[in-house]
Amino acid sequence: MHRNCIRLLLGLTLIGSAAADELPVWMRQLSRDALPEVDSKAPAVVLLDDATLGFDEEGVATMTSRWVVKVIKREGREWADAGQTYETETGKVREFRAWLLKPDGTVKKYGKSETVDVSLVADDVYNQARRKLISAKLEAEAGSIFGYEAIHESRSIFTQYEWFFQSTLPVVLSRFRVALPPQWSAKGNTFNCPPFDAVRGEDRSYSWEMRDLPYRENQPMMPSLVTLVPRLAVNVFPAPGSRASSVLKTFPEWNDVARWLWELADTQMKPDAAVSAKAAELVNDDQSELQKLRAIGRFSQTIKYVSIQTGIGRGGGYKPHLASEILTKFYGDCKDKTNLMRSLLTALRFETYPVSVYAFDRNYIRPDWPSPQQFNHAIIAVKVSDQTIATSVVVHPELGRLLLFDPTDEHTPLGDIPENLQGSFALVGHPDTKSLLPIPVIPVESNCLKRTVTAKLEPNGAMSARISEHSVGQAAVSERSLYKRRTVDEYRKTIEGWISGSILAASIARLDCQDELDSNQFRLDVELTTPKYAQVMQNRLLVFRPALLSRREAVSFMEGVRQHPVEIEPEGFEEQAEIALPDGFVVDELPDSLKLESTFGAYESAVEANGNILKLHRRLSLKPMFLDSDKYTEVKTFFDRISAAEQAPAVLIRK
Repeated sequence: MHRNCIRLLLGLTLIGSAAADELPVWMRQLSRDALPEVDSKAPAVVLLDDATLGFDEEGVATMTSRWVVKVIKREGREWADAGQTYETETGKVREFRAWLLKPDGTVKKYGKSETVDVSLVADDVYNQARRKLISAKLEAEAGSIFGYEAIHESRSIFTQYEWFFQSTLPVVLSRFRVALPPQWSAKGNTFNCPPFDAVRGEDRSYSWEMRDLPYRENQPMMPSLVTLVPRLAVNVFPAPGSRASSVLKTFPEWNDVARWLWELADTQMKPDAAVSAKAAELVNDDQSELQKLRAIGRFSQTIKYVSIQTGIGRGGGYKPHLASEILTKFYGDCKDKTNLMRSLLTALRFETYPVSVYAFDRNYIRPDWPSPQQFNHAIIAVKVSDQTIATSVVVHPELGRLLLFDPTDEHTPLGDIPENLQGSFALVGHPDTKSLLPIPVIPVESNCLKRTVTAKLEPNGAMSARISEHSVGQAAVSERSLYKRRTVDEYRKTIEGWISGSILAASIARLDCQDELDSNQFRLDVELTTPKYAQVMQNRLLVFRPALLSRREAVSFMEGVRQHPVEIEPEGFEEQAEIALPDGFVVDELPDSLKLESTFGAYESAVEANGNILKLHRRLSLKPMFLDSDKYTEVKTFFDRISAAEQAPAVLIRK
């Protein structure tokens, strides 16, 4: 990849001895070291990202973190801040200090008076996880060096740690070190990079480090950073028979994780009289198994999402509140909503299980690191008979046919799986579970948008049209979410904005929606007019695009050399359009037909004249997958050809 690179020297000749003495020794040395070449696009560069984890014989962990960044450009000031997370019940921040070295050699030190303490999750009603912050963004400038040191003590029961060697900035040195008491041990797994072992020290330490990591430029269609940047997962094992071994949790196998999650959740979901009565109220004996599940699922989705996190360091972040409490208060987080639904179904004699997933990236969970810390979301699995047919039914190797459902996703009905979970892994909480369960990718034909267009073109270029869209599966979820999260006026303006991007001066005469949640369908009908859709040329030609509207899902591309892999998101789209031609005109030119086939998708389009009717058919199908960066040109060419075909005009000529 061609880069306009610059060589940055960190020797600061203007630093006076008194100013330099205010910096800690480790940071002062970094300020004097020369920096390797970095990408000129980088706004800043991390000189050091270092953490040392230690334990005492009782299992109390102490983490010392140091981080130093050099600001290269003005926008790099955003990186001149420090943060340390802790839990109020099981942890504390013993020290938290920062320093800013300006280009003129002056030093500013930050301590308690410059520190703020905030909730880790702003939306939670109460959360014992908090974060201390120091910011030097306003004082930093190009050429400044900012660094901080934090010492955090924790009495958490967990012995698993995750370390990201970088985010987007280039990194000179990133290191994670573990120092252990006698007879303790550690094991690490590295992801998104070639595997490498820890360097063992004479002080019973394990050290993993990486150097000279490149800048991660933000590029279109790139995977998330957690899929790209090198990361480390570490398991710490206390000495067998020690007091710490009776306090700290270790998870050698997935069965250990599944059993622990089951034990936390199962005692919390036992239905009481109130829960049993509510379950009986929601269903009737005449309903099928699937109908009963849908009734309970709809009710569970109405529980307001409110998060109250306590006892996090002792496993409380994975333990739901009692089902009876959730029903009474009518709020809870994802594991609470799942737990109440399990309780309701248990009262109806269904067999249910808690399921742990990761909600933000389908590629995040790695099967070779058994850990509850790979999960951030809870859903439910219900054992179902052969009579229940749904795309969300999977076969568990130990538990049989299970229907997966996310009661926190208010827009995805029971029977479907949210798109962000498809293709990922889930862990079913049960003592018999031995491994992760792959979550299926729903076929494109069950997740697509179909559009029909009937239009009439006038001799002066005006047009009237009716557009009808029928979405199913996750395509319907996308439309439903857009509709539900806006007022009627806001939704109308959104649709108007989409239409006006393709049809100038369009005026909507009618807009109707039908949301069919249980069958996961959404219908949109629009009638519109425009005074000038076709261009009139020489009073004898009409020029217009047969593809009236853009597809809902747009893609963008970049020039230059591709750094990252390409992530293709699933999409299914089909359109049938009929345009009545004005009297006195005949077809002179039509767009060429196009048919594309690729490993990641297929596209076809064709326009034909049938009497005074112009017919357009186009179809796009994309599969979710990763492609190497050298496939970027192929992907760009694929979509460029589609864009050219959909922008191609038809020409009518007056008889």
